[in-house]
This record gives sequence, C-alpha cells and structure tokens, in this order.
Amino acid sequence: MNGNTTTGLKAKYSSNFKNLRYAIILLAGVVLPVDNTKEIQNTTFINYYTLDKVARMLGLEFDRTKVADKIFSELENKGKIKRAITDDSKTFITLTDKCKKECIENLDLLQILNKEFYSDPSLQMKYLYEDVEGTLAKGMTRHSEKELVVENLINRISS
Repeated sequence: MNGNTTTGLKAKYSSNFKNLRYAIILLAGVVLPVDNTKEIQNTTFINYYTLDKVARMLGLEFDRTKVADKIFSELENKGKIKRAITDDSKTFITLTDKCKKECIENLDLLQILNKEFYSDPSLQMKYLYEDVEGTLAKGMTRHSEKELVVENLINRISS
C-alpha cells in the first residue's frame, strides 16, 4: 500500500494505489473507534486532521499537507467522499457508501495480491523498474498463469 514490494523495495505500481491508500485510511477512520469523529445526518465523519493519526496506527504513509488535500479533492469530485465544515470551521470528511464498498473489495484484492507476492517474490520483479505503471517492463514477458493473475489484480485494484 505504501508503494513498496514485500521486501521493502520501491515498487512502480499504478498511481491509483496512492488514492486507494488514502481512501482506506479514511475508511478506517470512520469505522474504527477513533477520536474526533462526528455524526452528521446519520453518517460518521472524521476530522480531517485526525487522519494522520489513523494512518500511523495502520502503518500507512499519509501526507496531510498538499497531497492529502489533492487526493481528497479528486475523490470528492468523483463523488467518493463528502466533506462537512462545522460551525466552528472544522473540516470533517467521510466516504460515500459506494466508495466504502469499493475500498472493502480492494482490500480483499490487496490481500490476494499480497499472498501471490509472498508465495513467489519473483512476481514483483517487473514492478521494480523506473516508469513502470502496472505494466510489464521492457523486455519482460509473462511466463506463467500466476503473472497473469498478479497483473490482473493490479489492474483491478487500480481501476
């Protein structure tokens, strides 16, 4: 989820993994018992500035400055999150029901992908090269059904 392989090397997965990571942090923030949540119209919202704490709890990278705001703006434009500003000017956010469902499905896919990588670490090699965005590096070919499964999982998670 942090853009690294299971061995800790920097991976070149699709950039959509970053958006998913931020959405999963938000999902955890609204479903787990954490501080600074608020019920607004029967929906749990979390204070924007609490997400950094949630990310640390999950062991996920989270940049609350420009990156988080940009990603959450993209997700809001796609109708995946909602923002609410309270009377005391605090910003709270939540996921839409559709986005919650997508996050849960992607978490399941990430677990399958992780199992594939742990069962055969060589499957990650094609994603260690520069400028590879979820596709095969130049000169790499698919040699097994497992490689096809991994590529399909990455594409499904990235869509």
